[in-house]
Amino acid sequence: MVELKFFKVEVLPHDPKPNAWYLLMHDKYCETFVTDSVGTYKMVGNTTMILDVISEATDIPGNNPFIINCVAGETVSGGSVVTIKEDGRV
Repeated sequence: MVELKFFKVEVLPHDPKPNAWYLLMHDKYCETFVTDSVGTYKMVGNTTMILDVISEATDIPGNNPFIINCVAGETVSGGSVVTIKEDGRV
C-alpha cells in the first residue's frame, strides 16, 4: 500500500512530492493532479468541469467549440477540443 499526501495549492510546485494529490485552486474550479512514485504529474479529469469550460467557450462570439475523439498526431493530442470560427477556420 502507498501513503498518499494531499496538498492544496494555487500554483503547482516545480518539484512535486512523489505519491501526492495536489488540489490546484482557481476562481471557480479546483483542478486535481496526482503524482506517481517518482513525482511525475498526472492530471485527473472531471466531467462537470470540462462541460462547464466548453459551455463558457460557446459564450465567446465567433467560437463554436465541440469535442471530437482526436487521435494524437503531428498537430493535435488525443482528446483535443476543436474550435471552429464563424468564418469556418479551425
